[in-house]
Amino acid sequence: MALSDEGLDRGRAALRKKLMDLLLSGDLQELVPEFHPDEGYSYCSSLREIGISECDGLEDVLRELVREGILKAEPHDNIAVCGRCGSHRLIIRPVCPYCGSINFHKTTVIEHLACGYSGPETDFKTPSGEMICPKCGKKLRAIGVDYLRTADVYLCSDCGEFFSIPELKFVCTECGKENSVKDLRITRVYRYKVIPEKIMSLEEASFLSELADRMLELGVLVEGPGAKVKGVSGIEQGFTFVVRSPDEPIPLAVIDVIPPGKQLREGDLLKFFAKAFDANAKYWILALPTELDERLRDVARRYGIMLVESSGHEDLIERLIRLLRELLVREKPLEKDHGTP
Repeated sequence: MALSDEGLDRGRAALRKKLMDLLLSGDLQELVPEFHPDEGYSYCSSLREIGISECDGLEDVLRELVREGILKAEPHDNIAVCGRCGSHRLIIRPVCPYCGSINFHKTTVIEHLACGYSGPETDFKTPSGEMICPKCGKKLRAIGVDYLRTADVYLCSDCGEFFSIPELKFVCTECGKENSVKDLRITRVYRYKVIPEKIMSLEEASFLSELADRMLELGVLVEGPGAKVKGVSGIEQGFTFVVRSPDEPIPLAVIDVIPPGKQLREGDLLKFFAKAFDANAKYWILALPTELDERLRDVARRYGIMLVESSGHEDLIERLIRLLRELLVREKPLEKDHGTP
């Protein structure tokens, strides 16, 4: 890989991380492009306001996040760009559709009712301002009686043809190509919206990863997120985490972390009790991102389930780590009784 490619990849990785931090914090929920005469449509001005100054590789990063289901792309606008170089800087040049000349002007067609002659108003007007039919020489006095104004049209001074709408050419100021409508390339511009469910799952994954790291700092062995323990029954029981003390055959603790939004019921407590009992762990812990009512707390106590309750992830981690630290202190005398130095 070339050095320039490596630098570009590092830049994209850094940009992606900054975007993900903003998405996870909730500071960025929708990215809408803004139009600037020099840049065309750009997302950079919006990102600069929230701390991202470098936008190299942004389109690639946004496409990645769409493929991963983190962002949803919605149509924002269609723009026409030069068919040769892709520039949005185009000058509209009207031309005669018959000969391509720019030498045309707008005029009104007059129809003389008496003889049926039709022609541009300039053919009828004399230097004195009177209206004289160039075909029969009669004077036109009253509109609707002697003549009609049938249409406002264009007259080409080079080829003499009348036309109602000029042909439009789009001249690129970057490469000079004169594009017809068929030559132009239509580019879709998107705005990007966060998919809340995906962000919630990413936040949960980040939270569980941080929790696992903090538990490892206590000097225990941590299995999970997503751990299995073969129970006394021979059935594998699943937990968010299984915590073991070194050289201990049975788990020190089994932990289930309840996801936000889930309403815990008495039946859920019973199920956790049953699998924790089968796993033969010393301590059974439920971590909740909310507070239980007193009735369910009483049920948990009767089942021997330890509850860690908090509405914030950071506080939940601190409370759970504090509990595990207390349990480890409680275990030390037991280790000495078993002859452990």
